Amino acid sequence: MSQQPQAEKDVFVSYNVIDQPWVDGELLTRLRGRSITFFDQHRPELGVFRASALDEAITQSRFVLLVISSGYLRDSWDSFTNIAAFNYMLEGKGRGKALRVIPAFKERVEGSLPARISSLTSVDLCEADEEEWGRLLNALSREAAGEGECEAAPQPTPPPPHPRDTREVLSLLAELIKRPEVYGPLTQFGAEFGRMRDQIRSLTAHKRLHDLFQRLADKLDVSVVYCPPRMPDEEVDWDEMEGSLAEITDIVAAIVACAAAAEFATEQSLWVQKLLLALADWAAGNAEKNGDRVRDARKRIYRVLNTVPAQINAKLVDIAKSLRLTALEKALLAVHANLQALDAGGVTAGQLAKISRSAEQVDELDRSLRASVFVHDSLQQIDDELRAAEPFFEREVEAVVEAWMVVGPKLKTICASAAFGWEAELLAAGAELELCLPEEARAGVRRAFRNIRRKVTRIFSRVDTDMLERCGQLEAEIGEPLNLLLAVM
Repeated sequence: MSQQPQAEKDVFVSYNVIDQPWVDGELLTRLRGRSITFFDQHRPELGVFRASALDEAITQSRFVLLVISSGYLRDSWDSFTNIAAFNYMLEGKGRGKALRVIPAFKERVEGSLPARISSLTSVDLCEADEEEWGRLLNALSREAAGEGECEAAPQPTPPPPHPRDTREVLSLLAELIKRPEVYGPLTQFGAEFGRMRDQIRSLTAHKRLHDLFQRLADKLDVSVVYCPPRMPDEEVDWDEMEGSLAEITDIVAAIVACAAAAEFATEQSLWVQKLLLALADWAAGNAEKNGDRVRDARKRIYRVLNTVPAQINAKLVDIAKSLRLTALEKALLAVHANLQALDAGGVTAGQLAKISRSAEQVDELDRSLRASVFVHDSLQQIDDELRAAEPFFEREVEAVVEAWMVVGPKLKTICASAAFGWEAELLAAGAELELCLPEEARAGVRRAFRNIRRKVTRIFSRVDTDMLERCGQLEAEIGEPLNLLLAVM
């Protein structure tokens, strides 16, 4: 007899068994009080495979609530559950809508969180008051669906083709600011608007800095063609090396200026001093036509490249994680409701429709940004691991095996959907490398490693460009007009 599919419920509750007394006495009691239906991870249907039961329960839920504690982060079954939930979230499996995953912190936890958890908007229940509990329960409640802030990043998709209305709407609100039905909702979120504007500016500045470092890496790679390792000085193309130095000097000057503008570093920062000293040595090497001195200077610049971009990326991700556009979405919805209810003169039906669409677009941009940040951050980590293994893979295959133990799970997670179009290509390259890792099949491991290294570099560059476009989109659509709106509030 075939197993009947489980009925859909509001939330799948994932927790460690050691936390069951708190879950039963506090969390589930509150869910029942709000008539929120749930699947309990530790009370699956009897007589079925546990993994299958958990998998089906997740797909039959509108939300997955991860009760985060020290015990939860150590448990392998709990890891299976939250990895499965994250994959379904990216796939948008079932009902044509992405699964929402909400981490709920029951206690403070030490150490870093898995990226799939830290990338999501969470709720803090460690010392939660009734307002915080209400925020969570409103998000889970079917009646309040779409009004809460506790929402996970959706499936990452390219920006929609329809025109964006937010910039025009914010300009319209600046004109209508003297009307109470507009002024009231906007001033309620004034402080949050100011923080949002500053975060968008900082995000854009850090992304520009990250992009400049990528340009520096590209120019350095080109310079290797003209002055490769062990080439005699008389064979070096010194004219091309002079041109390369001029371009790299300009890029480094832009990096130093951008780092200062982003408040990421000053001219006295150690890595800035290393770059400037290396450039001076490169210039001296060019003047002396001393290839060894040039190569040593270039090597020192590469050392900076191997560390600083990852620090910039970490800062960028932190800013993007903290940037929440929900205050703007709520303000737009409140203004729309006020204008519609009052049948306010001077506002056309078309303008009302634009305000409503703008709220949807802000929500969409918010989700899209957080999903993109997760993919970008994961690819950065994958690129770092492969870059670190690259100097050793020719003579130490174990370095590739160790790198893949870290890279493999991350790669499979970000390729769980087909949102960008490169996922199948990257999965195929990963599968090819994985087949070469057993000792009896290692003849092709070097070719497979080079293949995935090239693909990750190329795809990361595409994702990097996409992130830069999204940051520009945020600045143009929200940052600039929001600054004008704040000036008249």
